[in-house]
Amino acid sequence: QKVKGDVYKETTVQLVLSNADYAKVKGLIKALDEQRSIKAVHERSLEKNTAVVDVEILGSTDFLADLLIGMQNGPLITITGKTANRIDLEFIK
Repeated sequence: QKVKGDVYKETTVQLVLSNADYAKVKGLIKALDEQRSIKAVHERSLEKNTAVVDVEILGSTDFLADLLIGMQNGPLITITGKTANRIDLEFIK
């Protein structure tokens, strides 16, 4: 999200991933790490096929949602919900 000039606001967005397993989560984290606007990615938990990942991004939650949908280098996902600081996703089998 642009603030004054060309400076972007840093935001932490929580990703809640359903239909998750270890390999899919690691693949998504690797794909996110390759994106320039991503400052950091932190895996918080993986239990009962649900993972929680925090993403520090230079931009907004909407920007991250658009980035996730457009990524071609990671596992296939669909966005099932979104709030100001959270995106719910499902891995597509």
